[in-house]
Amino acid sequence: MSKISKVNSDVDYYNHPAISNSDLTAFRDSPYLFKLYKERKIKRITTRQLELGTLIHRAILEPESFIVSNINKPSGMMADFIDIYFEEGMTKEASEIAYKESGFKIKLTNVLSKLKDSENKKYLDLLEKHDGKLVLTKQQKYIISKVIEGIKRNPTANLLLNLKTDDVFDQIEVKTEKDIYGKLEGVDIKGKYDRLIMDHDKKQIILIDLKSTSSAPYFRFRKVQNTGDLNIDYQGTGFFSSFKGYCIYRQAAFYKTLIFQNYPDIVDKYEFISYIIPLNTTNSYDCSVVKLSDEWITFGRYEFEELIMRYKEHLKNENWDYPLVDASNGLIKL
Repeated sequence: MSKISKVNSDVDYYNHPAISNSDLTAFRDSPYLFKLYKERKIKRITTRQLELGTLIHRAILEPESFIVSNINKPSGMMADFIDIYFEEGMTKEASEIAYKESGFKIKLTNVLSKLKDSENKKYLDLLEKHDGKLVLTKQQKYIISKVIEGIKRNPTANLLLNLKTDDVFDQIEVKTEKDIYGKLEGVDIKGKYDRLIMDHDKKQIILIDLKSTSSAPYFRFRKVQNTGDLNIDYQGTGFFSSFKGYCIYRQAAFYKTLIFQNYPDIVDKYEFISYIIPLNTTNSYDCSVVKLSDEWITFGRYEFEELIMRYKEHLKNENWDYPLVDASNGLIKL
């Protein structure tokens, strides 16, 4: 049978100071906001404060980590406060962190009074009772079940995500939702992949990345120029705009670097394959499987290496007010 293992890091991944691919995107867009985010001076998303997309990923890969509740989850800032308060340990310090990050303007004492309201207390009690599990509403459960139906309609996605076992899988090792850490140009980096399949028979290492989308999961694209910048050279429809806009190709390259650092024995011995699985969450609930070319992965590596060098420049100058590469003293000359 295939060997399936889930590795939980002892380190809180989201609070670990290493730089992730998402951090690089935030840094690219605004060094100033990036620094505030890393210092936890602006609102963060906790492990329980998950958006639907992440819930779907966890439900597919770790179905045992959920419960479905009839209790109505509080909305807005109160939901954020309770989630963070519970996540941080429900201490006095936890209430202060939750208050700061949830965005309340009223006094903390008033927020804590609201915590005693019937619905809020029921939700907090539920979190305590099922510590370690995520609470799904019935609507979220419905959407997730439809997405899973869509996966089952796609033979390739179904195989990659469910791995129907027989003798051929004896040499396959599957790792799910694992934190990995490494170093690049002296900078600590981190990643958390969805699924990694190590096929020791075929000498392949397969990275699987789930992406929830409201657009059609299928897309067409074509090369219209040859500048060397693939974001300019290629145009497409459907999910392709998200593929470029969110730099999904860069994430694949980033994770490839981390994986090879963590498994040095397979470098130059195993073929690296990256699959993106877009999951529609709003209409058809269809999914597709996209296999990335070496061209896109190489381009992604070029991008994240450049961003790491820019990050080091800001770190060296202790200046996060504006992008140092794009502007001199905040001035851009055309």
